[in-house]
Amino acid sequence: MAFGAAMVLGFLGTAAMAQENPVAGAVKEGSLKGKTLTFVSFGGIYQDGQVAALKEFVEKSGVTLLNDGPTEIAKLQAQVESGNVTWDVVDTADFPPYVYCGKLFQKLDLSKLDVSHIPEGQVSECSVPAMNYGVVLMYNTEKYK
Repeated sequence: MAFGAAMVLGFLGTAAMAQENPVAGAVKEGSLKGKTLTFVSFGGIYQDGQVAALKEFVEKSGVTLLNDGPTEIAKLQAQVESGNVTWDVVDTADFPPYVYCGKLFQKLDLSKLDVSHIPEGQVSECSVPAMNYGVVLMYNTEKYK
């Protein structure tokens, strides 16, 4: 059984508007200076690695990166219902963006994202995958017959 974590990219709209003809993976020098991007994930060395991967984007764009976490649907729901959404990019399990698409998660403009390299069935209206992983169930056939 394969699973994937989803990356919900609500901030892409702001990044795209800062460029005349946005290209995925590219950012115009200083185009987000004075703006803040709040990135939410699961913490620890996992999130440290994600932040390290964003370093070049942060430096080139001029955006200020804030970290938050962990990813909790209840916290996101409270933000949406109060009208005070502070999260821009959220790393979450793959199912919440499907279940809450258009409610807690914004629909993405997929025309601005190159998703051609992403395996079929992993892109939704509200998310793109951040990674793939598998779960393997094993048991002792001698103990459990």
